[in-house]
Amino acid sequence: QPFRAARKVDKGFDVLLTDLAAAQRLCPRLLEIIGMLEGRRITAVAAEPRRDARKLKSRTADHEMVDGMLCRQVAELGRAVPVLPEDVPYRGSQRLVDAPGAQTWKHFLLAAVHAGEAHQCAREMHAELRMLVAWSPAHALKRDCEAWVARCRVCRCALAVPAKHAATTRGVRAERPFV
Repeated sequence: QPFRAARKVDKGFDVLLTDLAAAQRLCPRLLEIIGMLEGRRITAVAAEPRRDARKLKSRTADHEMVDGMLCRQVAELGRAVPVLPEDVPYRGSQRLVDAPGAQTWKHFLLAAVHAGEAHQCAREMHAELRMLVAWSPAHALKRDCEAWVARCRVCRCALAVPAKHAATTRGVRAERPFV
């Protein structure tokens, strides 16, 4: 798996994955899935076991635990990718000093992927993030990438069409000494 190979090469990526595994346990929805995969009883995991049992079992079907991190099997890739927690603030060690206080893991990855390769377009961001993480909800990844690019000040300035100003010219008369 690519993220396992990167762990051996890049120490910063290893720290990032450790932070991600800790953040997954802060997301209530992912914590239920992690509990089921770790073998806990449904009564210890779900708030209402009778009502939520079938839903929770179907959600855990394509997930697995890899090195203490929740991963989802992606059929198109043929491998498992780490699951991104929903609405969990990013408090990791690679957080920028000037980052907003409400920065989530989604914001962190969108910013890193977008600015990392000379301000990628939404299509390129979508393709790269699909290979790296399992977005939640999955159908929102493309929309989130498009919204991020639309909000990027650098991209807006680069793509802006300058307004055409009407030239204020006066006709030149053909008289002496110019004729």
